Amino acid sequence: KIFNTMVKDRDNWICVKCGKDFSERRGQLHASHFWGVGFTATRFDFDNVDPLCYPCHYGQLRTGWEYNKQGEYREFMLKKLGEEGYNLLEQKARSFKKLEEAKNEFLAAYIVADGRLQKSQ
Repeated sequence: KIFNTMVKDRDNWICVKCGKDFSERRGQLHASHFWGVGFTATRFDFDNVDPLCYPCHYGQLRTGWEYNKQGEYREFMLKKLGEEGYNLLEQKARSFKKLEEAKNEFLAAYIVADGRLQKSQ
């Protein structure tokens, strides 16, 4: 939950697909994992996760990016990361990492300051 909130904070609670602001309706914004949460090596990788509202994430009749990861969502990721960055993220996603190890690495990289996690120096 902390990681997902940090993703949404990073993008100012705005859906990266439609551009709508969800700062006043925070429960309606999702943290979408391009490589799903089952890919534990990228579960807590900020490059892998973007804020999407429900219609953009799932959509009606399976029209959201969740169902179009090798189409429009992939094109977005290629633009965001570049081809080399996308390929590195895919390679990382396809590597094995225990979930507990991924969680510990994420938490070790951040410190609590003023009740919020911040990147360690």
